Amino acid sequence: ALGVASVKSFKEVDAGADTVIKKTGATGEAAEELKGIYEEVASTVSGSFEDAGKAVGEINTRFGVTGTELTTLSQDFMKFAKITDQDVESAVIGVDKAMKTFGVSAKDTDGVLGLLAKTSQDTGISVETLEGLLHNSGDQLKEMGLGLEESVQLMGNFEKNGLDSNKMLARLAKAAAYYSKEGKIMSEGLGDL
Repeated sequence: ALGVASVKSFKEVDAGADTVIKKTGATGEAAEELKGIYEEVASTVSGSFEDAGKAVGEINTRFGVTGTELTTLSQDFMKFAKITDQDVESAVIGVDKAMKTFGVSAKDTDGVLGLLAKTSQDTGISVETLEGLLHNSGDQLKEMGLGLEESVQLMGNFEKNGLDSNKMLARLAKAAAYYSKEGKIMSEGLGDL
């Protein structure tokens, strides 16, 4: 029984490492470095070997980070996915899209993860819903002078209060035009209001 369990465990570890290589296309030294990072992540954060492989592979590909930064982000995303009840691959993709929409740097990822998790907990709206709203409405929110943080909080509050985000954004666009005529950006106008 111990032998069977050992073989099964080895196959799971190996499959996770293969996932990293498939996602990144890395070879040679780069592949060996990524396998080492994968092994560290898999041994330090609870979750499946496959999820650790997905995290390391997706983060390396999407965020372009390696070394300690890749290790830390992979660990953070594994924890984030567990806390927010998401698949780690979907979590990485959703956060990456939201960050790119708002031009947020990879070095600020930890803060974005915290913001999304807290807003979700405070409003009861899933992180996946927030990520989708940010990605789909990001350009409109940016035109209103809102950054990622204000946008996350705004969308979370709309949804929490049963307001249709798309209708509210249309109304906010009108308000932004009004504030613009007064020489104010949206955040200033809303602050005054």
